[in-house]
Order: sequence, then structure tokens, then C-alpha cells
Amino acid sequence: MGRPISRVAALIVGATAVGFLVAGCSSISPTIIAPPPSASPVNPAPNDSIETAVNLAIQSELAQAAQTASDGAPALVQVELNALSSARSLGLSEAFSTVQTTGANQIAKREALVNTLIADVKANKYLSGVDPAGRSLSATLLSILDGVDGQLAALGERIASDSVPDVLRSDVLSIGTSTRVAGVYEPMTHLAIAGGDELFELNFLSSQQQTFAIQVAARPSSDPNHAEEASYLSDLASSIASARATITSGVSAVMSLTASGYPANKPTILNVRSALIGLRAPLGKISEANTDAKEILALLTNG
Repeated sequence: MGRPISRVAALIVGATAVGFLVAGCSSISPTIIAPPPSASPVNPAPNDSIETAVNLAIQSELAQAAQTASDGAPALVQVELNALSSARSLGLSEAFSTVQTTGANQIAKREALVNTLIADVKANKYLSGVDPAGRSLSATLLSILDGVDGQLAALGERIASDSVPDVLRSDVLSIGTSTRVAGVYEPMTHLAIAGGDELFELNFLSSQQQTFAIQVAARPSSDPNHAEEASYLSDLASSIASARATITSGVSAVMSLTASGYPANKPTILNVRSALIGLRAPLGKISEANTDAKEILALLTNG
């Protein structure tokens, strides 16, 4: 069935696509036409505040997940480790202390990032009630991040108590490779939150679809818009189901990533991000679902 092209967040088309990949997406909200007094009540399409707020939240998370860092040890760390190997007598003590301090700083930097991610999850109001695969998305994310934070704390304590240069060297070098905070857990969190926000939007659209279905069924068969309303309803349900499957699969994929799988798992991060963006493109399933909802609303309002 042909349908007009509209968008919730216009992405991946000409200059607009480039703009989204760099900074996010835009949002176009429907104009709600009040029904005449004699018409049956018509549920409105997503209101301005919901559409705008969800889009801003999604654009922010996807923009932050745009790149994955190398997550390796800075060059300075390697220089200090080399000094630790070549130092002798009194110089060894000084080099040892310097490397311990550097290790503590590297741990602190990653702990700060993890705490920021935890705060991001807790602050996102759209994750409440979002339970892909039957489990709370926010609770699962927080459990993963708490585990990384605990791992960093334990490693920091070990570095602080190291007394053998070779052991200290090994522990400091393991900070990046064993945690991969920037390379894995940062993009994982932003993508999972973006997916959760999109699921929130789909839940809203699904609620509308059910309300519209009741209203369409109550219309007389002589209603000239009945066939078109039914067709849009079918498309709306199909688009919601397709988008939900894509998001659930993508979120599950990124939340299954581990530090040990880096950098081989970078394509998964990039592919999931691309899939979430694609859902919001003009012909993406979320955009199609919003178009269907607007068309049904217009038919019910003017019928």
C-alpha cells in the first residue's frame, strides 16, 4: 500500500543523514485536529513532549556511541614501565612508585567513566518498564556496570599492594585489556539505552494501535474510510513487531559483549548502532509506524 513519507526523526537521507550520524536526529510532531462534537473520541498521536523528549534522548545516546576507543594503555604508561625495568637501586623505588601512581590514575579514570554510565542509566526515565526478553533492561545494565566497577576496584587494590616489579607491570598492563571500559562497555551502555528508548516509543505506539483498533471496529461498515483504516492498522501492527524484533536482537547482542572479545566484537557495536539508526530513517519501521498512526488518526478524525 502506498503511503506518504513522514518521520519522527529524519535520518540517513542526504545532508540530514550526515547530521544525525554526527549529532543526532530531528523530530517532526503531528498536528492534532480536534474531532467535531458529534464524532466519537479519537486518541491523539504521540504528543509533542513525548516525541521530542524521546528523540532527544535517543539522538544523545547514539551520538555518544558513534565511535569505540582503542582502550589501550597510553604511551606514557609504556615509557614508565620501561623505566621500571631499567631502574636500579634507589631509582627502582622511585620508578616503582611512579608506575603505581600511574596505575591508580588509570583505574580512577575508568571508574569515573563507569560511574557516569551508571548515572546515565539511572537518569533515563524511559527505561522503566522496558523488559526485552523478559528482563529489566536497566537492572541488567546496572548489574553489568557494577561488575566492571568492582573489577576495577579489585585491580586497583592489587596494584597498590604489589611489591614485585614484574607483577606490577603485568597488573598495570591488564587495566585496559581486562576491562575495555571505553572500547566495549561505554558503547554497550549508550546503545542499550537508545534501544530501550526506542522500545518505550514502540510501547506507546502499540497502546495507540490497540485504541485505534477498538475505534475502527466501532465504525459502521458503511464508513468510506473503513478499508483504509484497517489497512493502516495492519501496517502499524506489522511495523511495530518488526522494529521490536530488530531492537531486542540488537540490545541482546551488545549486552552480551565482553572485554575478552575486543576488538573482534567492534563490528557488532557498529552494526547495532546502524540498525537502530535505520529504524528511524524515513522508510525505517519506527518512522513507518508513526506514519501509520498519524494516517489512522487523520482518517478517524475526519471520517
